Amino acid sequence: MPRRRAGYARRHNVSCCAFLAAGILGGAIPPAPAPSAAPAPEPVKPEQAYAELDSFLQEQIDALGIPGAAVAVVRDGVRGQAAAFGRADDSGRPMTAQTPVLLASTSKTLTAIAVMQQVEAGRLWLDETVQTYLHWFPLATAARQP
Repeated sequence: MPRRRAGYARRHNVSCCAFLAAGILGGAIPPAPAPSAAPAPEPVKPEQAYAELDSFLQEQIDALGIPGAAVAVVRDGVRGQAAAFGRADDSGRPMTAQTPVLLASTSKTLTAIAVMQQVEAGRLWLDETVQTYLHWFPLATAARQP
């Protein structure tokens, strides 16, 4: 066991006693009254929330130098808002919510997210072949090993 300085035990005991006393006395003091409940804030109207979202997205697009973007807010399967920002191409044509956008490799990530959501919901199993779910999908299969 390491050797400690002589004053260590005394300081340690005093600290423990002070902590214990504070705990005992703290229990004897009546608790502070609960703060009065503040009035509940008024619910935000959808139009106000969408305006704030549009403002935030425009700030981010400007800050990041993104030429254009489109966004849709969907809740319970119903589109609540659609907005577009910036330009659709180098000609300066404005972006709209209906402007087709090439997703390129982004579609791989979105597809993976959608597939995993179906796995988590129990509607899809990763160890099944694609043809289990997409019967029309052609796929050359390798010979199976016994």
